[in-house]
Amino acid sequence: MLSACGSSGGSSSNKETVNIDKTGILIDNVVSGVKYVNKTTTGFTDSNGEFKYTGGKIEFFLGTIKLGELDSLPSDNKVFIQDLVKVNRDNTSDVKLLKIAKLLQSLDSTLSTDEIDISQESFDKFKDINKDISDVDLLTLSSNLNFTLKDDAKVKKHLKRVLVHHNIIEDKTPPSFNLSNDTFTTTVGNPLTLKTVKASDDIDENVNVTITGDTAIDFNTAGTYPVTYTASDSAGNSSSITHIYEVLDSSSGITHKGITYKIVTSPITGRQWLDRNLGATMVCSKSREEFADDDSYVADQKACFGDLYQWGRLADGHEKRNSSTSTTRATDISSAGNSFIKNSSDPYDWVENTTQDSNNVDDDGAKRKALWGKTDGSSICPKGFRVPTLKELKEETTNWENPAMAEDESIGKVKVTNRDTAFKNFLKFPVAGYRSSGSASLIYQGDGGFVWSSLPNGLGSQDFGFGDGYVGDSLYGRADGLSVRCIRK
Repeated sequence: MLSACGSSGGSSSNKETVNIDKTGILIDNVVSGVKYVNKTTTGFTDSNGEFKYTGGKIEFFLGTIKLGELDSLPSDNKVFIQDLVKVNRDNTSDVKLLKIAKLLQSLDSTLSTDEIDISQESFDKFKDINKDISDVDLLTLSSNLNFTLKDDAKVKKHLKRVLVHHNIIEDKTPPSFNLSNDTFTTTVGNPLTLKTVKASDDIDENVNVTITGDTAIDFNTAGTYPVTYTASDSAGNSSSITHIYEVLDSSSGITHKGITYKIVTSPITGRQWLDRNLGATMVCSKSREEFADDDSYVADQKACFGDLYQWGRLADGHEKRNSSTSTTRATDISSAGNSFIKNSSDPYDWVENTTQDSNNVDDDGAKRKALWGKTDGSSICPKGFRVPTLKELKEETTNWENPAMAEDESIGKVKVTNRDTAFKNFLKFPVAGYRSSGSASLIYQGDGGFVWSSLPNGLGSQDFGFGDGYVGDSLYGRADGLSVRCIRK
């Protein structure tokens, strides 16, 4: 800290000069080591941020950089840096204000508190600048003089804390979390890693987070384990989120929209999936190759086919194989009626689009991708599950992470090359066909299987498909109806 070095001189005027003897304080919280000039008095703010004031204009400097001036000392004897730039004291966004705050805070030698102390060494860095702060480029200055600028967000937090401390503003905002309320589902014997929860505050640098509930989850015992995180700031504001860990008995399954599914663990990746397509009432028990023709296979195995969803659409009834049809494209992805919406023209979408309607409801598919990515049970998959990515589908079927891994048909560790191996894979995919966007007819039942991924591509979306002698991904119109298999998030 710099000590005061001021002196005062007499006036040569015949007129008597009246001096006011006051002590002011420079605040961001308290700022020591800044030069002040008041009439003929020059000195440095002391360890309490205080300075002598005898009336009239007062100026503040860092080296030869002029920070600002006041025509007179405020009635409360406090000089906030907001006063120096002539903005309201509750201001934390003015450009010049932030520049002064950033410079002072970046040079602070006492980082353990909000008080700012400018050392003699730091002050002397700026002895040859001779500029107003408005004309100083801080990035250039910090580079030339070899000091590090404080992060903008932290500068603002510091300003706000000071204003709260001096009762200029009130802190009513609770801390926020990096995550939200959520449910995570697994099966007995398959432990999950608890999510890393962090909290931040718009004013406080450090936020206290307490954890209550089942912090020691027994993943070997079926049950529901809530874990609650509560964050509090120094003003007493608090907020909480709860993560629920559901440990399911895989033999009892999970019920969703009236159907009980079991959960299968991949022998290839270790990920967990529903044991059948959405809407299917049974797991496929036979391969297409066990039947003489498509019709015989469909008659015997159709209960394992499941529903056929238009891409990104909710389970509103359209997905049923015999649902009614409409040619009126939807204007809302979450409210499209219960009919299968036909579209026989490019881009073959079930919502209004720029090409056909000059109305971009979701041309790039981002909204529907997010909708199908939900895991809270409000989308088409059960709570804790979502529609898989194309990469996840392929890593279980055609693109194994370890290509040299040995196959084992007894546990479903089978690489998919056609419709027969799609059934022999642990996912036991049916050859369920799809529903055409143009005619709404059921096509390729018994011949090919087509499973949606969550990946939009251009004006269409990607599927994973297989048939007699082929396998791969392709681009389908979003109004086509395809199968969906859900993966645990």
